[in-house]
Amino acid sequence: MKQHRFLFVLLFVMMLGLIIPASKSYAGSTDTGLRDYVQNKKDAIILVGDSRVMLPALKSSRISSGKRKNYVFVFSNGGDISVISEKKSSSQWIGNYFLKALKKYPYAPVVFCLGVNKNNAANINRTKWYDYYIKKYPTHSYFIQTVGPTEPGKLVKGNYKNKYVTAFNKQLKEKYVTGIEKVKKKTGNDNIYFIDAYSYLVKNGYASPGKKLLGTGDGIHYRRRANDAWYAFMRKSVTKTLKSGQ
Repeated sequence: MKQHRFLFVLLFVMMLGLIIPASKSYAGSTDTGLRDYVQNKKDAIILVGDSRVMLPALKSSRISSGKRKNYVFVFSNGGDISVISEKKSSSQWIGNYFLKALKKYPYAPVVFCLGVNKNNAANINRTKWYDYYIKKYPTHSYFIQTVGPTEPGKLVKGNYKNKYVTAFNKQLKEKYVTGIEKVKKKTGNDNIYFIDAYSYLVKNGYASPGKKLLGTGDGIHYRRRANDAWYAFMRKSVTKTLKSGQ
């Protein structure tokens, strides 16, 4: 009887492995690190972000399991843009993991998903680290993503309020859309693109800034429906852009 029970459990685990893509490598803790779900190297996308990237990477309840396929997650819980600095700056630093991902997948597009944490007047200045990697590792294409909306939840206080998110997104757009030629000249890299995830989530009803908890449970972290929508939109934006070359 015990043997039959063991075989049943083993079979169930094997079937689960077919459904959920295995993480090939893992480094760091549940707060900072790298998780690699790449099965096809040519389809790999490197996501660099904070807890909004960390939670889908580690918890299946945050995103449909299949959505993680062919992503490399580099994450820092509570981290701001400076956590990818060249040298260790804090306990939240992930520059080492990011560098590891860049070297392992030298042609994979990179999507920067940071910016919601420590969103103060200095936030746009921290994007110098985006420019640093864009210049130093030119074989990659880089996608600057707007910060997704926050909703009026228990975690949304101070600079987490949505008005600060929209203010920072405006600065991102001024730098990486209106002023993109200046950035390209400075970095020597033409492969810099912009993804407006904020507008997509709001316009399609996946988040409701300043009104109610539509896409999140706490005001910041997205539920599965919103996460799945974001991943589909983001991957489509990346693949479509690279295919068209613009």
